[in-house]
Amino acid sequence: VDTIATLQKMITSLEKSKEDLEEELDASSAALIDLKEQLKKKTSVVEVTDLENKLNKATEKNGMLSRRIVELTEANKKMKDQVKDLGENLAKSSIMHAALQGPSVIQSSSTVLVSTDPLATCDALISELKNQIKEIVVTRNAALEEIEYLKSDGASVAS
Repeated sequence: VDTIATLQKMITSLEKSKEDLEEELDASSAALIDLKEQLKKKTSVVEVTDLENKLNKATEKNGMLSRRIVELTEANKKMKDQVKDLGENLAKSSIMHAALQGPSVIQSSSTVLVSTDPLATCDALISELKNQIKEIVVTRNAALEEIEYLKSDGASVAS
């Protein structure tokens, strides 16, 4: 009888221990689920932060490219104005050539052209203007190529 009572107490004690362990297991499982959810949130925050950083870098680069395009566009406009001015100078020189009699002196940006022949003086001026126009056109074309490159590079950054 004592043995049976002792065994019943042991069974009751084991059942109580089992229930306590099950409750502890349930609490531990709930804590684990909470930790997993927190980890997912942290991972999402890290991903959002990474995306924000990438967006900021792309925005910064787009701003830089936009400023460069504006600079090149302004340089292109300036070069067009220079070509226009050179054309006007050439037209004036042609008119002057027709009116010139006798020796003439023409100053160019790098040399002084002196001739007793107005035709030779005008030819030298025209040659100098052509060289200046070629330099402007080469610089303008390089600027346009850079604009196209920046536009295509900017488009690849945006995507």
